[in-house]
Amino acid sequence: MKGTVFVLLALVFTIGLSAQVYTCKDIQYTTATNGNSNYVNQDIQVRGIVTAFKPGVGLYIGDPIPEGEDGKWRGLYIHDAATSNAVQLGDMVRLSGRVLELNSFTQLRSVTSFVIESGGNAVPMSIVTAADIPFSNSTSEPWEGVHVRINNAKINSAMNLFGQVKITDVGSSVEAMIDNELYIAPSANFVVGD
Repeated sequence: MKGTVFVLLALVFTIGLSAQVYTCKDIQYTTATNGNSNYVNQDIQVRGIVTAFKPGVGLYIGDPIPEGEDGKWRGLYIHDAATSNAVQLGDMVRLSGRVLELNSFTQLRSVTSFVIESGGNAVPMSIVTAADIPFSNSTSEPWEGVHVRINNAKINSAMNLFGQVKITDVGSSVEAMIDNELYIAPSANFVVGD
């Protein structure tokens, strides 16, 4: 009887652990100097609202932002073509997959399960300045994968070979970079100085 109770408790404990659903902030938040997630190479389940997607490529999800807080650490990239073809902005989704760091970019890959829990949710977004997310600077790490808006942005560079464009706030010299991972626009649409 003692052995049966122990096995039952172990089974309940194991099922309880595997059923944990994380937030984007849980996965992204780190104090590691290299910016890597504490969950690298672990299979996890995460829930978030679709903030952007590119069919056939991937999507971003974000946590709802509590009143009075900013959106730091509250976004995550999901690299999975199938799920990106099935979602709309504002869908609350739950996914299971493996957390990886590729080129210092935290993401969920090898998606094994995907559920749309609801639709039509408000898309979380934070208003930031270029100084909040400077290009090639570790202070940008908390904003990785987060849906942000920069008001009065100005294009500072032509699109490079990787589809990236440097931008600033009007009147600022601090540059941030946007990437064509999720927008589809010919480079002719980006005019330096606009």
